[in-house]
Amino acid sequence: MESITWLVITWATYGAHRTTAALEKIPQASMEQCMENSRVIQSWQPKASAKCIEGVRGF
Repeated sequence: MESITWLVITWATYGAHRTTAALEKIPQASMEQCMENSRVIQSWQPKASAKCIEGVRGF
């Protein structure tokens, strides 16, 4: 099984109290892919936030 080295974390908040309405974790193969997919997500859904984080590495 291929290790997950990067994750795109996306979420959307709505309302006066900034309640999180959705949270997704999407595995990515590289930081470059992660950043590009973050840009695509945010252009598609402007109210969504996205962040790339380092995930789990294989042994």
